[in-house]
Amino acid sequence: MPPSASRLPALPRSVLAEVEDCERFAVKSLVECKGEGEYPLSYNFTKAQRVVKTCAVEAFDIQARHYLDQEGCCEHWIELIEFYTRQAMNSLALTNGFPDQYKEMLDSELRQEALKGKVEEWKEKVRALLERSLLARSRAVSAHLEATMEHAREVLAELEAPIQATQEISNKPTEIQPATTDERARRAALLADYKLATKHPSNRKIYTARNSGIHKPEFYDWINAILPKTSQTCVNFERFLEEKKPPVARTPKP
Repeated sequence: MPPSASRLPALPRSVLAEVEDCERFAVKSLVECKGEGEYPLSYNFTKAQRVVKTCAVEAFDIQARHYLDQEGCCEHWIELIEFYTRQAMNSLALTNGFPDQYKEMLDSELRQEALKGKVEEWKEKVRALLERSLLARSRAVSAHLEATMEHAREVLAELEAPIQATQEISNKPTEIQPATTDERARRAALLADYKLATKHPSNRKIYTARNSGIHKPEFYDWINAILPKTSQTCVNFERFLEEKKPPVARTPKP
C-alpha cells in the first residue's frame, strides 16, 4: 500500500515522457537478460538487477526534480515518488523475464539499496526549500510590520504637532504673535500641492530629505505658521515646495 495522506499531482507530459523513456530502456535491457539457454538458468540476474536499480534511481530523480518546484511539495511526496517508482520497476521486471520467485528480493533491493539514499537526499532538499521559504516569508512580514509602524509613527506625529505647536506658542515671548489662520491655510495648500505633484511623500520623508532644507521641529513650526515667513529656513523650504523637487533621502552614516 502507498504511504497515507496526500496524493501526488499528475506529471506534465514532458516529464512523463522522460520517465517512460527510462522505462523503455529498462524493458529492452531486461529482455536481453533472458539469454539463449534454458530459462531461468540462463537468465542474467546480475545484469537484470543492475538495470532495474539504475532505471529506478533515474526515474525517481526525474520526478523528484519536477515536484520540488511545485507548490505544496513536502517530504511525504518524496515517499510517494519512491513507492510508485518501486512498484513500476517491479512490474516491468516481472513482466519482462525476471523470475517471479525472486520478486521480494528485487523489491527489497530497490527499497534498501537503490532508493533509500535517494529518498533521504531529496527529503533534505525539501527541508532546505521549506526553510528558505519560511525565512523569506518572515522577512516579508517583518518588513510589512516595520512599514506599518513607520506609518503609525507619522500619523502620531501629525496628531501631536498641533499640541506641540500650541505649547510652543504659549512659551514664546509675548511680542511674537502667532500667524493667522489664513497663513496656516496658505502653507497647508502649498504642502498639499507639493505632495500631489511628487506622488504623496509622507511628512517624515520631506523633513528628513537632504534637499528640503528643513528639520522636524522647524517643519511643524512651519505647518502651524509659527516659523516666520521672513526666516531663511521658511524662504528656502517654500522655494523647495514651489519647485516640486522630490525628496532625496539622506545618505546613512557608515
